[in-house]
Amino acid sequence: MNFEDIPTGLELQLNVINSLFNEFDFITDPNIEEGMICDLECCIGHEIPRYTEILMECYANAPDSSILGTTELNTLNQLTEKLSEILRYCYKNGDKEFSTTEQWIEFTNLTNTANILLKDAVKKYPTTTERVT
Repeated sequence: MNFEDIPTGLELQLNVINSLFNEFDFITDPNIEEGMICDLECCIGHEIPRYTEILMECYANAPDSSILGTTELNTLNQLTEKLSEILRYCYKNGDKEFSTTEQWIEFTNLTNTANILLKDAVKKYPTTTERVT
């Protein structure tokens, strides 16, 4: 899906948040390394920063219409930063057994926090919740 083709607004935000939920499910899978069909950067390295950027733009363009507030966006920024650390680690050490590192454990904990925050934020829009969760 090309998000540039979708108008900025509630529908865009819901689509992006739904995509993040899919990423979060993949990230928190205890068997992530077996489920990967490509390297970590290919699997998740581009999507989370891209989705975070889209949601930040939605907030910057219309804060009153944003599903997410500063707490959720700050958490997504932290998640993106932590992901960058993991990708640097994998670049230096390879993708093997990355899921056993302290960095990955911290990343999955932060992912779980982001998941909860985003689900709570979406609950503000009960008519659309069934499409997202």
